[in-house]
Amino acid sequence: MADLQTLLSKFLDDLYEANAIGLPGIVARGRATAQTAANASVATFTVGAADASFEVSANVGVTTATTHAFTVTCAYTDAGNTARTATLSFTLVAGTAIVTSVANATGTVPYQGLPIHIRCKAATTITIATTGTFTTVVYNVEGCIRKID
Repeated sequence: MADLQTLLSKFLDDLYEANAIGLPGIVARGRATAQTAANASVATFTVGAADASFEVSANVGVTTATTHAFTVTCAYTDAGNTARTATLSFTLVAGTAIVTSVANATGTVPYQGLPIHIRCKAATTITIATTGTFTTVVYNVEGCIRKID
C-alpha cells in the first residue's frame, strides 16, 4: 500500500508542477538554512521556448539578528528584452507595514513574502537571491517560482 501512496503522490505532484490541472505550477523552488552571507541563487529557472508569466515569492526567517540589512531580489529579463531586478516585499508576522529590507531592528522574526507577477522573455533565466549587508546574521530563506500561463 505504501508504494501506491508514493506513486499517487508523485503523480499528483507532477500534474501540479506541469500545470496540467489549470493551477499555477511550481517550476523552481529552493530553501537554504543557516545562511550567514548573500545567497546568489535561492531558486533559479530557465524560461522555455516562449515568453511566459510567473509568480515569484520568498520567505525569510531570521534566527540570529545583530547587524544586517539585506533584501531578496528577483532578476529576470522581461518580454521586451530588458534585464530587470525586482526587490521582493514582505510583511512581518504581526501584520505590520510592507517592508523590502530584512533588518536587525526587527529582531528574529519571519518575513512573509508577497508574490509578484512577472512576464519573462523566452530562453532567459529567473533568479531569486539575497543581497546586502550580512555582518552578524543567521537566516533561512526560501524562494518559489510558479509558472502561471
